[in-house]
Amino acid sequence: MATGIVSGMATKGAAWLGLLLGLLLLAGCSSVSVLVDYDEGAAFDGFERYVWLAPEVGEGAARIYNSPLAVRRVQEAVEAILQARGLRPGSGQAGLGVQLHLQLEPRTELQGYESFVGLGGCLGCSQLGGSVHWTARDYRALVLTLDLVKLPEQALIWRGVGERRADGFSDPAGYRRFTEKMVGAILERLPPQLGRPVEGAP
Repeated sequence: MATGIVSGMATKGAAWLGLLLGLLLLAGCSSVSVLVDYDEGAAFDGFERYVWLAPEVGEGAARIYNSPLAVRRVQEAVEAILQARGLRPGSGQAGLGVQLHLQLEPRTELQGYESFVGLGGCLGCSQLGGSVHWTARDYRALVLTLDLVKLPEQALIWRGVGERRADGFSDPAGYRRFTEKMVGAILERLPPQLGRPVEGAP
């Protein structure tokens, strides 16, 4: 009876450890890491119009990521969020410049997998023997930087940087979802006073 209880506990422990490792690996593959910096003295509540500044695409970015199609997808995703905040595209009267930077960067991650070794126990106690092994794996990450620049001073007042594993895409719709997720994660960190939310906007 005690042996059965201990064996069941060991099986559940190994299963939970495997599930935890799987979730960690899945999160690393699909999540967007975001860092934000901004000018603490800047007033973000006075902008009504924005204009795009020339994009910058790093030479290290693969062609699939640095094409005009890729830039346009980023711009469309950004514009949807800015316009939902009440900001409108403009030209000569725009007080806010928006610039995007695309770069592909090499990264290395540690991947872990558990191996079950053995089980020891006694009545009322148990001991699960096992170990976690780690391997290094290289991959490429797409780094998207979005800058808000005060015009006409050309002063950087906000920067958001998002990074995500550069996945392959079977169709343009998959690339668009990838882009929208990155842009949404970055601009979620915009100052709340920027723009005026449009009623009914998402």
